Amino acid sequence: MSETRPENSSSVWADLRGVSFRQHYIDAGGIRTRCIESGDPSKPLVLALHGVGGHAEAYSRNFGSHADHFWFVAIDMLGHGWTDKPAIDYQVKDYAQHVLAVLKTLGRDRAMISGESLGGWVATYLAVHHPAVVEKLVLNTAGGWTAHPQVMARLKSLSNEAASDPSWERIKARLEFLMCDKSMVSNDLIETRRAIYAQPGFGETMKRIMCLQEMEIRQPNMITAEQY
Repeated sequence: MSETRPENSSSVWADLRGVSFRQHYIDAGGIRTRCIESGDPSKPLVLALHGVGGHAEAYSRNFGSHADHFWFVAIDMLGHGWTDKPAIDYQVKDYAQHVLAVLKTLGRDRAMISGESLGGWVATYLAVHHPAVVEKLVLNTAGGWTAHPQVMARLKSLSNEAASDPSWERIKARLEFLMCDKSMVSNDLIETRRAIYAQPGFGETMKRIMCLQEMEIRQPNMITAEQY
């Protein structure tokens, strides 16, 4: 008798099956910061930075394989996930200063930095303005070098809607916006993000996060061709 696998039966826990990892919080320059890490702290550090509106679970499929070679640390960036959310408009320099504080707390002068979307934007900013802290750079669909009004408006609308009304369907739509293969959006991932977006006051935080989708704020933060 054949068995039919339920739709979206993958999960973060399935990704972490058999993986030794640790979730904890650090004080990074006064910001309570959530970290998920795997691997040996005596090995070279890879610091992973998620995308806008995201969280450390973006790297759930990386903790196992990377632990064989690195101290692999993914954080919830400033204003994101379960990390502190100061009442500021979140610009790239603010995220970068937080990452520098994370490195200091981790006891490292430099790291290999892997950044996705907003995380790639922040990683690039660090490579340009603080090159001594960046040993190697991996950019995954990095933001900060284009400004397409329609895409910016769509991202802003979906994100603010999901944060102001963190229903299952809105969170699902926000995640599927990111994925070519929409089957990668598991029920587990939807619920993880729904719980984050349901935090008191997160709707206002998301509006601050989305400031980089405003052209007059985005342009001064962008990475220029000369900087690349």
